[in-house]
Amino acid sequence: MIVIPVLLSLVAVCVVTFVLYLKWTFSYWSKRNVFTFPPSFPFGNAKDQFYKRATFSEQIAEVYKVAKKKGLPYCGYHFFLQPIFVPTDIELVRKILTVDFQHFTDHTNYINEDVDPLSGNLFSLKGAKWKALRSKLTPLFSSGKLKMMFQTLVDCTKDLPTVLDEAVASDSPIDIKDTFARYTTDVIASVGFGIECNCLKNPDNEFREYGKKLIEVEGLQAIKTLFVLLMPKILELARIPNSKKDVQNFFLGLTKETVGYRDKNKYERQDFIQLLMKLRNQEIKTESSTNKNNTNDGIAYYQNGLTMNEIAAQAFVFFFAGFETSSTTLNFMMYELTTHPEIQDKLREEIIQVLAKHDGKITYEAIQEMTYLDKCTYETLRKYPPVPFLPRKCTKSYKVPGSDLTIEKDTVVLIPSYGIHHDPEIYPEPEKYDPERFSDEKKGKRSPFTFLAFGEGPRICIGLRLGLLQTKVGLVAMLKDYKFTLNSKTQLPIKLEPFQFIMTAKGGIWVDPCRFKRNKMIVLLEVFAVTIASFITFVILFYKWNFDYWKRKNVFTFEPTIPFGNFKPTFFRKISSGMLVSQLYKDLRAKGLKYGGLFMFFQPFLLISDLDLIKNILVKDFQSFSDHINYINEKVDPLTGNLFRLSGARWKALRIKLTPTFTSGKIKMMFETIVDCTKHLPGLMDECVGRSEPIDIKETMARFTTDIIGSVAFGIDCNCLKNPDTEFRKYGKRIFEGSFRRRITVLLSFCVPQLLKLFRIPVHDKEMERFFSTIIKDTIDYRENHNIDRKDFLKLLIQLKNQKISLEGKHSNGEAGNTVLYSQDGLSLNEITAQAFVFFVAGFETSSTALTFLMYELVMNLDIQEKLRNEINTVLEKHNGEITYEAIMEMEYLDKCFLEVLRKHPPGTALSRMCTKAYKIPGTGVELKKGDRIFISVYGIHHDPEYYPDPEKFDPERFSEGEKSKRDPFAFLPFGEGPRICIGLRFAAMQVKVAIVALLKDYRFTLNAKTQTPMEYDPVQVIISVKGGVWLNAERL
Repeated sequence: MIVIPVLLSLVAVCVVTFVLYLKWTFSYWSKRNVFTFPPSFPFGNAKDQFYKRATFSEQIAEVYKVAKKKGLPYCGYHFFLQPIFVPTDIELVRKILTVDFQHFTDHTNYINEDVDPLSGNLFSLKGAKWKALRSKLTPLFSSGKLKMMFQTLVDCTKDLPTVLDEAVASDSPIDIKDTFARYTTDVIASVGFGIECNCLKNPDNEFREYGKKLIEVEGLQAIKTLFVLLMPKILELARIPNSKKDVQNFFLGLTKETVGYRDKNKYERQDFIQLLMKLRNQEIKTESSTNKNNTNDGIAYYQNGLTMNEIAAQAFVFFFAGFETSSTTLNFMMYELTTHPEIQDKLREEIIQVLAKHDGKITYEAIQEMTYLDKCTYETLRKYPPVPFLPRKCTKSYKVPGSDLTIEKDTVVLIPSYGIHHDPEIYPEPEKYDPERFSDEKKGKRSPFTFLAFGEGPRICIGLRLGLLQTKVGLVAMLKDYKFTLNSKTQLPIKLEPFQFIMTAKGGIWVDPCRFKRNKMIVLLEVFAVTIASFITFVILFYKWNFDYWKRKNVFTFEPTIPFGNFKPTFFRKISSGMLVSQLYKDLRAKGLKYGGLFMFFQPFLLISDLDLIKNILVKDFQSFSDHINYINEKVDPLTGNLFRLSGARWKALRIKLTPTFTSGKIKMMFETIVDCTKHLPGLMDECVGRSEPIDIKETMARFTTDIIGSVAFGIDCNCLKNPDTEFRKYGKRIFEGSFRRRITVLLSFCVPQLLKLFRIPVHDKEMERFFSTIIKDTIDYRENHNIDRKDFLKLLIQLKNQKISLEGKHSNGEAGNTVLYSQDGLSLNEITAQAFVFFVAGFETSSTALTFLMYELVMNLDIQEKLRNEINTVLEKHNGEITYEAIMEMEYLDKCFLEVLRKHPPGTALSRMCTKAYKIPGTGVELKKGDRIFISVYGIHHDPEYYPDPEKFDPERFSEGEKSKRDPFAFLPFGEGPRICIGLRFAAMQVKVAIVALLKDYRFTLNAKTQTPMEYDPVQVIISVKGGVWLNAERL
């Protein structure tokens, strides 16, 4: 028992010691008679920053403001336990940056090249090594070199008009920061690495992706970034890298590959990487008058050439500093120009006048002549300095002139650039955007050290000329042809992101571009106006005639509006198309009608509400409705040639060949693979439980089902549960993204596929096509070269490559005997890819959707969750606790829950069919012609109280044998029905059930407050989805 008092004593001693240490640390400045703000444990003066109440730059600016009001030339500050010296006197700032630079030669950055090779870059290097390398790199940024690079900068703007015109055409706002970041990434990749990224055309380029990762600063990463700047020793002791591992690998790999290629092919290019390559075999040294022993040896630092890691580190910092700071400046400049249209017009007038002198071309000389552009650039940098403070480390003790204070060695010094730039004594009305502050006259009245956007002195930004030049070129390229206005999506008043190191607007800056019409266009305006008016008149007349389509057949029609038909709410994202169709179904039922006409834009559809007629369409008279309504153009978009989209005899022939893959026997063979894919679920759950974090169940289930499909379809271990950023997951997300372009393309493919064919517009982008084509080709080649046999979906498709696919049937003219309706000598690689693609899409998204809604219903109905868990545990006990195929088949209540969730939340909310030959609706005089389109509202039927009383209630007992026998089987259509019923329904049911069992047997789930209640469906998504997602809390049992 004597141990406990001893331990308590030790704890007390530790606590007292720690408290005394804190008091001693927090009294650092007061002991030196330096004014400081009262610190609080453990944040020091950084509490507001930590809790996102203010940015660090705003805090330091406030410190500057208070010290200035008190008439102090400097003050003290505490970042956690780190004391920081903040100079407020401009003369003292000048001395620190230039006159007494030898006392403040280093940045405060973290360097540990063993743990983080990229940290050994010019910005972070210290002392003589920094000086030696700086002198070697400076020539690259001379005016002469920039002039040589200039055409590259201009070339990188060539795709800007395309981006802007797309936005104009689609009436979509532009995230101007992202647009400029893609432009500056193109510039830096080209002048730095000799690589054409084409980020403006391809925003998902690797360079852009890693650029985004570099500036993703949230939560702990943001705090870590500040520790890198202000308390690097903590990271050094803990051997924590500043750069993420994948970022390190990318830049190290890219540098090694680029250098290797140039060495091997004796290729040279006048860019940054070439200069670094020359430094591999060059002495890097700086001279000094004395060494440590005060003897003259002439050398302060010597290195026999750069290593590959050092080259990569310099390339990395060139890329980061080059693209992000310039795009930030452009971003804020565009914001100011849209909120001050008179300044925008004045700047545009200067641009047009100067370019006219240079044959309309953007030249180096033209940019130099644009004085108002220069003023606007500098005023933007004043108001929004990308790096809002300058960190320095005291490298040897320094006595502050005119005081008794000595700044000790290793003290951190922060120069508050943002505070100085917003000082009303220096810049009257500092929040006002006024380019005339930078007229020569006004600049002459101010100290040059009142403008510190690039720093000053020997450590001034090495690339400031390049930064200014690419900023000006980007702006000129946009303003010469376009006007910009601020979009309402921009949050006003503008606020800064509290956790971003580079100054960033919260929510982004969104602008609306429009083509700038010059005077020479006025002559054509009347002709254009008449043409447009004539076209609009024609469109209106066409719509009015077309909107009578169903009335001419004596069919009740929902009143349409031009140009949306009955889908105006869907177009404006108020409701999804499936939900809209279900509302119309409800109206038909209320009117006692079996069908009714509606319009998707100008395209007529017949909505069926009678189950007998639905049965006829899907089964009995299937030959008249054998096709889906889908766009197919395999030349432009090979992925469209898949089983879901195929029509007629070709579809039937392929369906017959593929059906054996999804028999009960084949599903049983795949079962162990499905179970194996659950092995990472507990780890993921436990991580969230350990961190008390909610689970995004849709994302988790999508990663799980992606793992399954990747394995059983492609024979590939995706490991999405462990690594959510795998390519499979990335492309899975992109398929269902609700972008404006995607929605319009899908809409056109549904309404006027001829238009897509005419203009050769693909539904799927080229990058997605390349990904799936490449992975299929590589997998097939590997299997064939290594004689690998794997019983999966791809194996069946490979067999069909060399197998005749044909279909026989009766003569169309009724003659006796059979004829060949379709024949094909095996599947091509593109056709195999298309089938694998649709299996992937249908397999992961619909199942993850069903899982998401089932988990939602189980947390909203905890009694059902407990009942289901009891069944799961009871059945698993009979099977030694293992998830087996037989165990799943025994779980009757699980099956009921699964069917009920598909009833209440069917992933596909509607079925569509194309009339393939003339059809007279039984018992009526209405005849459908070939090409007419049919809608069946699955959601509407599933929520019809005539079939399902109290339809909004989640009640698995609806699917007891007794209840099912009372209903028409066509009142349940989550997988469709008839010959075109979903081919993979057994597989989908199995993977959903396995996932639920794997989760519920070990965890109890409750709803997290992050989930929006009451639940709303996302109006943008094609597959039914919850707005804001479903977030759950997990508890280990």
